[in-house]
Amino acid sequence: MFLNNGINSFMGSIYWYDLTFQKLIMMTIILTYVLVLSFALLAIVVSNICKHYISLIVLQLPIFVTICILITRGYLLGEAYHIV
Repeated sequence: MFLNNGINSFMGSIYWYDLTFQKLIMMTIILTYVLVLSFALLAIVVSNICKHYISLIVLQLPIFVTICILITRGYLLGEAYHIV
């Protein structure tokens, strides 16, 4: 029922594109998949470079903490739709 309504009416911010609720859901799913695949690729590259487990943990732990902080603050997916 509400999938074709614009999100500018209930989200309260100005967006760069006149999104409907259905398009917002689809873009969030697509951005989540792109984000997960890019970080998985980053983990694969780091694990191919490092041959020792300790150095692998030391390199991937800061990346993991940074990703967690960015996701919990909403910078990765939440700010993707706003006009700067």
